[in-house]
Amino acid sequence: MSIVATSWAKSLPRYSTLVLRLVLPRVKWLLRPLAMGQGLSSMSTCYPPYGGDHCETHDGQGTDTACGLAATEEYGNGLLMRMRGERRSDSFLPFQSPIPEVLARLHLELRQELQASKHAPDPGRRNAKGDLQRSFDVAADEYVRSYLERAFPAGTILSEECSERRFGREEQEYRFVVDPVDGSDNYARGLPLAALNIAVLPAEGPLSPEHVLFSIVGDLLLDESPVLAVRGEGAYCGSTRLKTSSVGRLSEAFVSCELNHYAPPTQLGKVLSRARGVRVYGCCSLALSLIASGATDAHVDVRERLTLESFLAASLALKEAGGCLVNRKGKSLEPLTGLEQRTSLIAAASSELAKEIVYVLDSQDC
Repeated sequence: MSIVATSWAKSLPRYSTLVLRLVLPRVKWLLRPLAMGQGLSSMSTCYPPYGGDHCETHDGQGTDTACGLAATEEYGNGLLMRMRGERRSDSFLPFQSPIPEVLARLHLELRQELQASKHAPDPGRRNAKGDLQRSFDVAADEYVRSYLERAFPAGTILSEECSERRFGREEQEYRFVVDPVDGSDNYARGLPLAALNIAVLPAEGPLSPEHVLFSIVGDLLLDESPVLAVRGEGAYCGSTRLKTSSVGRLSEAFVSCELNHYAPPTQLGKVLSRARGVRVYGCCSLALSLIASGATDAHVDVRERLTLESFLAASLALKEAGGCLVNRKGKSLEPLTGLEQRTSLIAAASSELAKEIVYVLDSQDC
C-alpha cells in the first residue's frame, strides 16, 4: 500500500502539470466573451479557436506557439477541412460558417504585423486610385493577400493597393474586396480610426452591398474585437450582437460626415446644423460600424469620391444591425464595376432618418 501511495505521490506533479496545460487555456477562452461583454481590461484575451495557443494582453504584447506563417497555415488547413463538412464545437462565434473565424484570425495577425512595418520607408508609389502608398499600406496588402491565398482553395482578390488577382486552380467561389488600411492618414498619425476591411462576395455577380456574404471591419490601432457580419445571421462585435439605435429624427441624431478634399455645400451645412451632434472620423468603415453598434445614428458622404473597398464590408454589418444605406437621391446604391469607380452614400440607423437627411439635402427652402 505504501509503495502504491509513494508511486502516486511521485507522479502527482507530472499529472498536475498535464491537467493545467490542458484545462487552463480553455478556462481563459471561456472567460473571453465575458471580458469582451463587460470590457474588463485587466483580463487577457486568448484565441484557441483560431489555431495556436495565442494569448494577447491588452497592452498589445502576446505570444504564440504557432506564430506567423505556421499558425496561418495550420488554421488555413483547418478551414479547408471544415469547408468539407467538419465543424469545430469550441468557437465562441455564433455563425454557422467558419469564414468569420478565418477573418478574425487575419485581423489579429495583421495588427501584430503592422507594428513591425509601420516605420519602414515609404515606397513612393501610387495605387490604382492615385493615392500615395505608405509602407504599412503595402505591408498590410501583401500580408492579407498571402493569408487569403493560404486559407482558401481559390478566389479573386480586389484590393485598394493592387490590381485584381486570381489565385488557386479550383473553381472560384468567392471574391474578396479588401482595404487593408482604411483611414491610412489616421493610421500614419497614430489616430485610432483605421481599420481592416474585407467583404466576401460570390465569385460572379455585381459588386454591391446586397451581394456581400461575409465581412469584417477590424480596428488596427485599438485592442478591440472586430465587427463580423454574415448575411442573414447578424453582425457581432465579440459575443455582442449589434443593433442600430431607435433614433428616427435628425434633431435627435449624432451624425458623422466626410469633408476631406471637399468644400461642403449649403445644403450639407443645413443637415449638420439640424443634427444633435456632428463627428468627423476620416474612416468610412468605422463610421458605418458605429451606426451599426448604436453609438451614432447617421453618416453622410456626398463628395462623389468614395470607393467600394471603403464601405462594402461595413455595409453588411450596418444592414444586419437594422440600418439603411442609400445614395444621394435616397435610392439603393447602384452596383459598381471596380474600385476606381466613385460614389456617394448616406447611412442611417433607420429609413426614416435617411429620408429626412435626403429631404434636407434636396430642399431649397428649408
